[in-house]
Amino acid sequence: GNNVIRDDFIGVDATGSITAGNQGDGVLVVDSPGNTIGGSGAGARNVISGNNGNGLEFIGREASGNEVRGNFIGIDVTGTNMKVEQNTISDSVGNDGIALSGDGSKVDENLVTNSAGNGIEASGLNLQVSDNRVLHTTGNDGIALFGNNSKIDANTVVSAANDGIAGVVE
Repeated sequence: GNNVIRDDFIGVDATGSITAGNQGDGVLVVDSPGNTIGGSGAGARNVISGNNGNGLEFIGREASGNEVRGNFIGIDVTGTNMKVEQNTISDSVGNDGIALSGDGSKVDENLVTNSAGNGIEASGLNLQVSDNRVLHTTGNDGIALFGNNSKIDANTVVSAANDGIAGVVE
């Protein structure tokens, strides 16, 4: 636990503009608490795109208290190229942009585009999903929340295949 992943290009080349995707998830965190993926400002941002699995996935009982902040998922380093063409950024992920399970985690200030599943899927207790931009999900919801005592606020969801924000109380 307590790891930091920041200022990385995952699933794209060193310029952050050409897909070089991974067959699985861009980032997979298993049973690990207190991790930070990204951060505030361009120097902390990860660019995660072109992966066949989830852009970011947190799984396991111990995956709590994590923070995902300020990342570009499913888009190029400029935050503007969403075109799906050969040799450019293609669909961000085969599944969800961010798939988070774990109590007390935060998903803030991310740009998530072109997810084949949910833009952001969060499950657990006391979660915070704030100030994210979720654009063009092709499979499900912009933001899907499964849990209790959580806060969803100040997000922008555009062009979700199903609901903009969907919630299920467990």
